[in-house]
Amino acid sequence: MSIPLTVSGSALHFSANSEIGLALADRERRNATIARQLKAARKRSRDPSFDAKVNRILHLYGVMDVTEDSRPGDPDAVICMDEYGPLYVAGKVQHLFAAYDIARDRLYGHLKTRKRRSEVLSFLRHLRSLYSHQRRIAIILDNTSTHVSTATNASVGLWAATENVELAYTPAHTSWLNRVEAELIALRYLALDVCSVDAATVRRYIRWRNQNGSDSRLQEILSRLVVV
Repeated sequence: MSIPLTVSGSALHFSANSEIGLALADRERRNATIARQLKAARKRSRDPSFDAKVNRILHLYGVMDVTEDSRPGDPDAVICMDEYGPLYVAGKVQHLFAAYDIARDRLYGHLKTRKRRSEVLSFLRHLRSLYSHQRRIAIILDNTSTHVSTATNASVGLWAATENVELAYTPAHTSWLNRVEAELIALRYLALDVCSVDAATVRRYIRWRNQNGSDSRLQEILSRLVVV
C-alpha cells in the first residue's frame, strides 16, 4: 500500500458513470491528498527514519486490507492507539486511551486520570491481552513523549519482544496516518458534542459503534476524513 510522495497526473481510462470508475477516481484523489500531506510533513520532519516509518505503517495497513502480501515477521493483527482529551468527567480531568482493531473493526477505550508512560504501558498490555500470545500483533502509535519513551526504554523493548508485539511509530507531523484518529473524531461528533461528557457516554458510544460499524452516520464521517 505504498503511496509515493509525488503522484502522477496521468489520465485514468474509465467511464465516469461506472461504479468502478468512480471508485478509482476517489482513490486517486485520496492518494494525491495523502501524497501532498506526506510531502509537506517530510519537509518539516528531522526524523532520518521518516520514509521507513511511513512505508512500514502503509505496509501494515495493506496486509490488513488484503492489498499487499504479508512478509516474514508481519503481524496477524494491527491495532491503532492514541489518547483523546483531556475530558472533564464529573468535575475531574480524565484521558481516554483508545484503540482501533482493524481486522475486528472494533474500538476499545479506557478512561484514566493520568497520561504518563505507566498508563500507556498498562493500556499496551491490555491490547496485548486481546489476542493469544502465539499471534503476533502490531500497535501503531504516534510520537508523543510518553509514546516515544517506550521506544527508547530497554525494558519496554524487552516487553515487546517477549510478548510478540511490534510497536510502529508514526513520524512527526503525521498523526493522521493513525486510523484511530478518524474514530476519535467520530466519537466527538456523534457523542461528545451532543451528550453530557461522562464515562457512561463514552462506554455507550463504544458499545454502539462496535455493534453498528456500518451505520450511515458513522461511515459518512469516516469517509470524509483523509486516512490511509
